[in-house]
Amino acid sequence: MAAAQPSNLSEEELLIMRMVVKGSTYEQIADTIHVSKRSIDNYLRRIYGKLGVQNRIQAIERFVQSGSYYSAE
Repeated sequence: MAAAQPSNLSEEELLIMRMVVKGSTYEQIADTIHVSKRSIDNYLRRIYGKLGVQNRIQAIERFVQSGSYYSAE
């Protein structure tokens, strides 16, 4: 069973992952998209599920390897 690819992420989820890759904190991400830090935690759990990963490091690896990080640069 293949893991989902970042193309399955919403625009907001893509923005969050790009910020995570750049090293942004939950607070910085929350301020940027005008939600709570708790909402960012919930977004990331959903993103991890979509990417088929268990943690932030795995999510960053999968996201960068997919090329989705660079498509907006």
